[in-house]
Amino acid sequence: MDAAPDSLLRLKALFDGAMAGLEGVEAKRLFGCDGYFVNGNIFALVWKEGRLGLRFTDESSRLGLMALPGAESWSVGRSVMRRWVLVPVDLHARPAMLRRWTSQAWAEALERPPREAVTRRKGARRVRPAVFRRLP
Repeated sequence: MDAAPDSLLRLKALFDGAMAGLEGVEAKRLFGCDGYFVNGNIFALVWKEGRLGLRFTDESSRLGLMALPGAESWSVGRSVMRRWVLVPVDLHARPAMLRRWTSQAWAEALERPPREAVTRRKGARRVRPAVFRRLP
């Protein structure tokens, strides 16, 4: 169930504080959420159900956050997002700890190759690779 809009605004402000001073962070709306990117790579989000999520490429970082009580894997429906962790709610009241984990996710996203923004003109037809085209 989606969280109340004022609750999501508080979480966004909390994340904004945790990201203060991190260079190159861009916030974008993504699937009804606020996503945070660096070099086109997503590393954090405010999930519409009222949780903060961080994406790690380093498995030891992901497992370190998952070891904290209240941390959960992020799942959408029955799909588990394998690199994502929903931050324990207690970290909302511990800004230094939240900043540490957010900075780690940001640093890992910064190490990945930059992603170009994918833009399509409104109404443009999507071209599928030959492998996925229907046969006549």
